[in-house]
Amino acid sequence: MKPRNVHLFFFLIILLMLSVRNVFAHAPDKPTDNESLATAYTISDPAKSWAIYAELHEGGEAQYYKFDLPQNERLLVQLFVPTSEKSSFVPNLVVMGPGITSQDAVPEYVEIVEAVGVMLLAGERSSSPTYEPFTPSSFYEIAILDQEASDGGTYHVAVYESSQGGHYGLAIGYKEQFGLDEFIRIPIDVIGIHQWEGQSLLFILS
Repeated sequence: MKPRNVHLFFFLIILLMLSVRNVFAHAPDKPTDNESLATAYTISDPAKSWAIYAELHEGGEAQYYKFDLPQNERLLVQLFVPTSEKSSFVPNLVVMGPGITSQDAVPEYVEIVEAVGVMLLAGERSSSPTYEPFTPSSFYEIAILDQEASDGGTYHVAVYESSQGGHYGLAIGYKEQFGLDEFIRIPIDVIGIHQWEGQSLLFILS
């Protein structure tokens, strides 16, 4: 590569990194094997803005996540689905932890944590999709919890749908912080997000 082209290449990389900081609001993640409380996927920094891209394989299945928050930290959890997902797939969100106000009963197959509040946020697809310009992609908001962790401690989140499986996303946290390794992974992460939406690799690369 000629010196001039090298300089141009690195300039474009820096420009991309600055642009991503503004529009790519969540660091992407993709957990596996988290179908029980015992194997709940641990989110190490829940104040940081994460976007988890996942799939419920069938109806009557729940997937679990857990994280620790200090007292009075912001507790922000948002559930969404890609616009490519069938309209009948509307998963539900369960948030469990200290200071949570118990609300509505969850199905028996959803494991709950004893001695803490358990809140069910029934899924409801937003009337219009939200557009994310960087990837680019769009999604429907399904449920959101945004409150102060008044007591602090360990929180668990469950996502389930009683009748069918489908793809969903879970956004956790609010601080837009990105490490160098996350910037380097951006091209691969973007491909993964489009595959999560149902696009083939051939279509993405064409």
